[in-house]
Amino acid sequence: MLATFSGSVDQELLLHNEYLVTENRIRSVEDELLSKMILFEESSLRHCLENYVNHFHAERNHEGNGNVILFPAPEDRIGEMSVDIQTRERLGGLLKVYYRDAA
Repeated sequence: MLATFSGSVDQELLLHNEYLVTENRIRSVEDELLSKMILFEESSLRHCLENYVNHFHAERNHEGNGNVILFPAPEDRIGEMSVDIQTRERLGGLLKVYYRDAA
């Protein structure tokens, strides 16, 4: 929701909204990932964050967007209901995604 004043977007409110979204993303990364990991160097942090971003965009459902996966990979698209459910894990099982093989 953007507040308008005399037909233009209130820039201060827009920046505040972007700040809140960024703060929410950081909190999600801390709660879902960093609080469960022990990292010793920058390369391990980068590895974890790359896996989290891939999981967030391609494998995780998003409640705010109708509980759908935003950018599913072609091999992860839901198939028929009669197919067994498969599991893919990232970071030793910390991040999981469940899917069905396409028919």
